[in-house]
Amino acid sequence: MPDLTVASSQTDGDIAKNNAASRVDWASRELMANLLRMSCGGGKGHKLTEQMVDLLKAMQDYWDAHKRWPFEEISEFIAFDRFEPGRDYDREDAQARFWAEERRALLSVERGSMRRVAAHLLDQRTHISTSENEIFAGFRTYEDAHVELRAAEGSRKRTRKSGK
Repeated sequence: MPDLTVASSQTDGDIAKNNAASRVDWASRELMANLLRMSCGGGKGHKLTEQMVDLLKAMQDYWDAHKRWPFEEISEFIAFDRFEPGRDYDREDAQARFWAEERRALLSVERGSMRRVAAHLLDQRTHISTSENEIFAGFRTYEDAHVELRAAEGSRKRTRKSGK
């Protein structure tokens, strides 16, 4: 049987950099998710040390590959500003506009909630108030998106009935 080799346009260094970034991404998400669950009475406290060590090892691997620490990347990895994959937010119909507005509203509630938890942990009253405003703004945006979608659907139904 002949030996097979795989050709890649990436160098070994590029592969190491990508792998290190992926490990930091997963380790930071896993630790953050567990901490959040623990703050709500769930989570796996017994895994906490292992997850912290995994993140530190992944950060060291990142340093070895990139010669810098992945602080900015970790902020991006755990950011609460992503849209859901698989949804076509760029369409011009009412459903796509609703999905985009609904997602923006939920992101506002999520970010506000996370900020409120952080402010509560540090007893930062001003930040608690600001984060609550963000949460309530998200609720209002969510409700507005639902009202707009119902109006668009009603208009579409009336158009269909009048066209028959």
